[in-house]
Amino acid sequence: MNSDQSQRSLITKGILLASATLICGAVCLQIAAQDTGQRMPLPKFLRNAVLADRYLSTRSVAEVMKFELVESVSEQLVKRPGVPIATRAEALQRLAGQRDSTPLAELLPWLEKWDEDAAQLKIYRRKGDALPELAELLTRQPGDALKKQRVSLLNLAKRGRRTETRQAALVSLMTADQSEATAWSLVKDDPQRLVEWLTALKWLPTESPREAIYEQIRPLTNVDTDTVVRQAAIETIGSLKVQPEATFAKLATLITAGQDIPQAARSMLNIEETYWDQTRSVSVADALVQYLVSQPLEKRSSPRAKQVVQLVRMISGRLPAKQAAQLARDLDAVTVREIDVATLKEQMRYDQSVLVVAAGRAIRLRLRNDDIMPHNLVIVNSPQARETIGIAADRMQNDRDALAKGYLPDSPAILHSTKMIQPNTTDEISFLAPDMTGIYAYLCTFPGHWSKMYGALVVVDDVAEFLARKESSTSADDLLGIKTVQWTLDDLAGHLSSISQGRSLEKGRHNFLKASCFACHRIQDQGGKIGPELTKIREKYKSPAEILTHIMRPSEKVEENYATAIVETTDGTIIQGVIMEETPDAIRLSENPLDTCVIVTIRRDKIEDISRSRLSPMPEGLLNVLVTPEEVLDLLAYLITAGDPGHPFYQ
Repeated sequence: MNSDQSQRSLITKGILLASATLICGAVCLQIAAQDTGQRMPLPKFLRNAVLADRYLSTRSVAEVMKFELVESVSEQLVKRPGVPIATRAEALQRLAGQRDSTPLAELLPWLEKWDEDAAQLKIYRRKGDALPELAELLTRQPGDALKKQRVSLLNLAKRGRRTETRQAALVSLMTADQSEATAWSLVKDDPQRLVEWLTALKWLPTESPREAIYEQIRPLTNVDTDTVVRQAAIETIGSLKVQPEATFAKLATLITAGQDIPQAARSMLNIEETYWDQTRSVSVADALVQYLVSQPLEKRSSPRAKQVVQLVRMISGRLPAKQAAQLARDLDAVTVREIDVATLKEQMRYDQSVLVVAAGRAIRLRLRNDDIMPHNLVIVNSPQARETIGIAADRMQNDRDALAKGYLPDSPAILHSTKMIQPNTTDEISFLAPDMTGIYAYLCTFPGHWSKMYGALVVVDDVAEFLARKESSTSADDLLGIKTVQWTLDDLAGHLSSISQGRSLEKGRHNFLKASCFACHRIQDQGGKIGPELTKIREKYKSPAEILTHIMRPSEKVEENYATAIVETTDGTIIQGVIMEETPDAIRLSENPLDTCVIVTIRRDKIEDISRSRLSPMPEGLLNVLVTPEEVLDLLAYLITAGDPGHPFYQ
C-alpha cells in the first residue's frame, strides 16, 4: 500500500470512528449542551483539520451549530448556506481571532469564490446558495475595515459575476467612502446596473448619509424615466426616510393618478404615519380600493396586493369611526378571503365540513391532499346537486375522457372545482362566492367518494353575524338535509331473516348507486373496476350475514390485490398505489387506481421497504346513507341476486 492509499485509509477509519463515537455519545452531549446552555465540544479525534472539515461538511447546519466555535466549526458556519446571519457573524468574528486576521479578510475570499463559481449556480440553488447571505454580511462590516479593502470592493462592483456580489460591493463602497459618488458613477448610465443599485439600498447601514442619495433618486421617479428604473426608484425612495412629507406627497400623487400603484404603496408603507397627510390619505385609500377592483381575482391575493390592503387598513385606522367603517366595508368587498381545506388521511373526509362566506366575496380556496387517494373539491349550486353530480361522476368510469376531465360531469350545477390532485399535492382556485345567500354543497367527484366526502358552503350577508348565532354550529348533514344512520351489525342482523321477502330490484339498484358501491364494483358489466367484481359474490360470501359484515367492517379482511402498497425507496421517496405486477427484479405499480395505463416501475435494489395499508380502500359507513333496514335489505338482495329480475327474492 503506497503512502497516499495509507493516508486515505487512515482518514476513512477516522471518519468511521468519529461517526460511531458520535452516535454513541450524541445523546449525552446534547443533554449536557441543553443543561448548560453551551455548545458541545468537538470530539478530540476530529481536531485534525482535514477530518473535521470532511465530517462537518456532511452534517446539517443545525448539527454544526451545536459544536463549540473552534476553527473548523467557525469556517463551516462562515462558508455554508442556510446559517442564521447572527450566527454567521459570530463565527466570522471567531474565525478572524483564531487566525489572527480580520473578519473582512476572512469573508471576502468566500464571497469571491461563490461569485467565481457562477457557472455552477444551478447546482448551488439546488443544494443551497450562500452568496446572498455572504453578500448581506459584507454590507454589515464597519466602514474603516471596508475602506482598507476599497480596491477589492471596487473590483467586485465593476466585475462581479452575480447580482448579489455587485450589489453588496456597491453598498459597501458607499459605506467606505461615506459618499454615493463613486457608486453612482458606476451605475448611472446603465439601466440594469441602476436597478441593481436601487434595490441594493435596502442593505445601506442606518447611519449612512442619505440626503445625496435621495437627490439622485428623486428625478428617477418621474414619468419620463425608463419604466423598470422608475418603479425601482419609487419602491426605494420611501425607505430612505429623507424628506418624508414631500415623499408622501409624491407617492400620493402617483397613486391617485393610477400610476405605479403597487410600487408606490410599498414605498409609502416605509414612511412613518406621523408624516401622512390626512386629506391626501383618504384619496389614496379610495384609489387603492379601485386598484384592487381592477385586478383579476387570482392577483388580489398576491404579495403586492396584500401590501396594498395593508396600506388601506393603516389609513382606515387614522380616520373618524364612520369613515373608517365605510372604508373597511369597501375593502372587504374587494379583498380575497383565503380558505385552506385539507383531506384527512385514510378517512375520506375534508378537514372542514362547513365553510361560511359572504355573498359575492372573492375567495381563494387551496386544497391540500394529505390522503393516499386522489381527490378534488367541487362546489355545486344546491344540496340536492351533491347526489346528482356524485352519481354522474360514478357513471363516468366507462367514458374514455373521464380521467382527462378529472371525473367532472358536464353540468350547469357545478359552479367551481379544483383539479383532481394526487396525494401530497395542492391546487387552488379563485372565484366569487354566489351573490344569492343560501346553502350550497361541495364534494369530491373521484368515483365512490361523494357519499362520504362532502361539505356545506353557507353563503350569508354578514359572516360575523352568522357565526355569532347559535345555528352556526349546525352540522353539514343538517345544513344539506342529509339523513344518515350510524348502523351497527346488531342493528341490522335481526332483519336479515326477511331478506327473501318482497324485495325491490329497482330500489336495490338505486341503493347500489346511493351507497357508492357502483363506483368501485361491477355487477353484470355495470360499474367500476377499482374493486372486486360482485356478480358472483355468493361464491365467496356464503350468507347475507357474511356480506353485511364485510361491507360494514371492510378492513377486517383486505384482499391483497386491492390493498394500497406503500413503497419507500432508498433515496427516501414514498410511492403509494396498487401493485400491478411483481418480478424478481422490479415491481410495477399504479399510483392512480383509475388510470392503470400509467405504471411506475421500481427496481428491487432501489426499494428500502414495502408495506400495505391495513385499511381497506372501501371505507366504513357506506350503509349509513340508507336510513331504513328495508333499504339495506334491498341493497343486499341486489348483491346476492346479481341484479337478476327473475330471482325468487323479487317474486
